[in-house]
Amino acid sequence: MDQYFIEEVRNSVGIVHVLSEYLTLKKAGKDHSALCPFHREKTPSFYVSESKKIFKCFGCGVSGDVFKFVEMIEGLSFPEAVKAVAQKAGIPLPQRSQLPAQAHEKDRLFSIMERATQFYQRCLYETSDSVLEYLRQRGVDREGIVQFRIGYAPRTGNALLKFLKEQNFRELEIDLCGLLKNTGSGLFHDKFRGRVIVPILDFTGRVIALGGRVFGDGIPKYLNSPETSIYKKGSNLFGLHLTKEPIRQKDFAILVEGYFDLILPYLNGVRNVVASLGTSLTMNQVKLIGRYTRNIVVNYDPDSAGVLATRRSIDLFLQEGFRVNVVSLPQGLDPDAFIRKEGVDAYTSQLKNSVPYIDFLLESAVRTEKGALSPKGKVDILNRLLPYVALLPNRIERSETVSKLGEKLRLDSSVILAELRKVATERKGDARIRIQLQQVVTKTEQRLIKLVLESREARGEVLPLLQADDFKGLTTEPIFRLLLDFYQRSRDITFLSLQDALQQEEEKQLLSELVLTSSEDPEPNRADALNCLKALKKLNLENAKRELQSRIAKAEKDRCLEEIDRLYKQKLEISRQLQLLT
Repeated sequence: MDQYFIEEVRNSVGIVHVLSEYLTLKKAGKDHSALCPFHREKTPSFYVSESKKIFKCFGCGVSGDVFKFVEMIEGLSFPEAVKAVAQKAGIPLPQRSQLPAQAHEKDRLFSIMERATQFYQRCLYETSDSVLEYLRQRGVDREGIVQFRIGYAPRTGNALLKFLKEQNFRELEIDLCGLLKNTGSGLFHDKFRGRVIVPILDFTGRVIALGGRVFGDGIPKYLNSPETSIYKKGSNLFGLHLTKEPIRQKDFAILVEGYFDLILPYLNGVRNVVASLGTSLTMNQVKLIGRYTRNIVVNYDPDSAGVLATRRSIDLFLQEGFRVNVVSLPQGLDPDAFIRKEGVDAYTSQLKNSVPYIDFLLESAVRTEKGALSPKGKVDILNRLLPYVALLPNRIERSETVSKLGEKLRLDSSVILAELRKVATERKGDARIRIQLQQVVTKTEQRLIKLVLESREARGEVLPLLQADDFKGLTTEPIFRLLLDFYQRSRDITFLSLQDALQQEEEKQLLSELVLTSSEDPEPNRADALNCLKALKKLNLENAKRELQSRIAKAEKDRCLEEIDRLYKQKLEISRQLQLLT
C-alpha cells in the first residue's frame, strides 16, 4: 500500500475519535484514559494521546497508532486496518488494483451480501401482502422494515442466484457467502427460500450474514448464514451498528437472544439492546460490548435452555469485570412476545426491577436443586454460589449478599462469611470453597441435639416443649422431627436408633458429624437444656422475621396494600413471641 496514502489517513483522523467507537474514553489531563480492551482490569491503565496520535496500556504493555489499534481490536491485517480507518474518515481509497488480493476478495463478498439484501428487500414489497401483514402483527411497521432492512426470499426457483449472476458475480463467490445450497450434482440453488430475511450487519453497518425465519410451515424454523471469511458468529452481535451509541449514552446494555427480541424493544424506544445471534455467548462478544459499557442486563428466554445460557453469560461477564443484572420476564415470555402482549412500559418496568446476578443464581438454584432445603441441598447450593460471592469486589456488597443467602436458606450467615474470609486470607482470588454439612448448623442446634441424646433429664425437659415450628427450615430439621416423633411414640431415643431411622444418607452423615465431633461443652444440666431450646426458638423466629421482611419489601414495591397489611400483622406476632423469649 502506498506510504503517502497511509500518512494521509494517519494525519487526517483523530485517534481519540476512532478509538471512542470501541472504548469509553474519559479525559485524563491532556490525554484520555479507558479500561484496556486487551486484558482484564478494573482500574484504567490504557491512555490515548491525541497530540502524539498514539495509545499505550501501562498494564499489559500494548501500544501503537490508530492502525495498530484497529488491527488488534478487529483482527485485521495492516492494509485492511488502513482501509477501515480511511473509510471512517471518508478518505477515498486507492484503485482496487492497488489493494491486496485478499482484501479485494472480501470486498466482493461484502458487495454480494449488500446486493442480496437489496434484492430481498425488493422482493418483500413485490410479494403478496401476507408477509407484510405477518410483520405488522409482530409489531414491525414499514419504518421498522426499513431500519432493519428486512426482506423476503421467494419460495421457489433460483431468483437470488440469477439476480447476482446478472450483476457479474460468480457462483463460487456467491457460495462463499453462504447464500447457496449444493444439490449434490454440482448444481446450486438459493439457500434461503420462503423466509422472512433479517440481515446481520457488523458494527460498522456492513451486511455480513442473513437470518431467515420461515414464513408458514417449514423446518427449520430459523435458518442462518454459516460462518464465512467475513462473518464469525462469535465475534459479532446483532443490531450493534444501531445500538452502540444508545448503549454508550445509557451506560448499560440489554442482552437478548433472537432478532425480534431486539427489534421489538428498539422500535418501541428501548434502544440499548444487543442480541447474541442465537449461539452461546463468547468472550469476543463480551469484549465487543465492553467497548461501550461495563454494565449489562441479561434478558434471555426464561426456559431451561435460557437459564443455562444466562448462567454461562454471567461467568463471562464477571471475568471481564462487568456489573451484571438479570431480568426474567413473567409467564415464560421472551422480550418480543412480552412487549406485544403487555406493552413497552411494562417491559421497561421489568428492566428497572432487574436483580443482581447473585439473586438470579440463588433463585435458580433453589428452584432447580432437588431437595433444595435438605441439608445436602443447602450445602450444594452454597458451594455453587459462593465462588460468585467471592468475586464481588465490595466488602459491604459481599456481606449483604451473604446475609441474603443465609436468610433464603435459613442458615447462619457467620458460617458463610467465615469461609469467605478463609479464602481471602489463605489464597486471595481463589474462589474454590467447600462447605461441609456440619458447617451450616449453628452451635445451638448442635448443642441441643447432643444434650437430648446424652441426657435423659434434658430429654424430659426439652422434648415436651419442642414444637414443629421451632425447627422448620433448619438444616437439622429431619433430626429434630425424628426426635419429636420418637418422644411422642415413647420410643427409645439413642444415637443408633436415630441413625437407623433417618432416611437420607446425608442426614445420617450429619448426625454422626454433630454428635461424634469432640467438644469441650460442660456437663449437661436442666438449665442448659432449656436455654438451648429458647435459643433454638429465637433462631427460628428471627429467620421467619427476616423472610417476612423480604416479602414485605416486595409487596411494597408491587403496591399490594392488602398483602402488606397481612404480612405486617404476621411480623408483629413474631415480634411479640420474640419478646416473650427475652
